[in-house]
Amino acid sequence: MAYREPKPSLPTLAQDTVETALAVVEAEVRVVRAQISQAVSKVSSGGGLIGAGAGFALVALILLAQGIFHALAIVVGQALSGLILGVAFLLIGGLLIWGGQKRIKDAQFVPDRYRDDA
Repeated sequence: MAYREPKPSLPTLAQDTVETALAVVEAEVRVVRAQISQAVSKVSSGGGLIGAGAGFALVALILLAQGIFHALAIVVGQALSGLILGVAFLLIGGLLIWGGQKRIKDAQFVPDRYRDDA
């Protein structure tokens, strides 16, 4: 006579199904947390480097602006030299801000597997 394993009851099957579903959901949450944490880590480290680079670039920009101002002042005078440089820097700054805002809007912090490809 062959031994038969008893069939699990309906409540046991339901409990096993719920436990399996919970395990899958917990695993998905861990994956999403890891992906978001990785993205935030990259952004924060990149932001620090950008900040340091911006500090050095600002000093260089001030020195270059002084040199351009004095060279231009020889040709058109100090008042007009200041106006020309002010407008030029305003335009450049506006373009840089616009470009930065566009890139921030395009950033996606949704994990790849949940992104809608449509």
